[in-house]
Amino acid sequence: MGAKNWTALNESTIAVCLLSPDYFASSFISRVEVPHILKHSEQGRLTVVSVILSPCAFKGSGLDKYQALPASLAPVRGMNQIQRDQTWEDLANFLESKLKDTAPPPFDGDSRLYSIGTHRV
Repeated sequence: MGAKNWTALNESTIAVCLLSPDYFASSFISRVEVPHILKHSEQGRLTVVSVILSPCAFKGSGLDKYQALPASLAPVRGMNQIQRDQTWEDLANFLESKLKDTAPPPFDGDSRLYSIGTHRV
């Protein structure tokens, strides 16, 4: 993993995990990314939300302690189009609410104030 990716991972305030058997089968994800996500979340530095794309080992993964979509925990892959659309809308609403909590103040013409409030997502 390049330095730029580590910087993004370390500076992120929200992690969206798209869960599937392939996600959990990845050695990088299981050995590096998930422990990093869990550590930063436990430190209060990261908000975690998972989307269950297909049946997988979500329960007991450590990620099951955090917000997951769809709320029914039914995999997106088995849903009809309306249910899938609702899941993605729920994710967008969740992200919007979290981003509002961390958004920088509106630009008022003073670039010094704006640069202090910037953040990375």
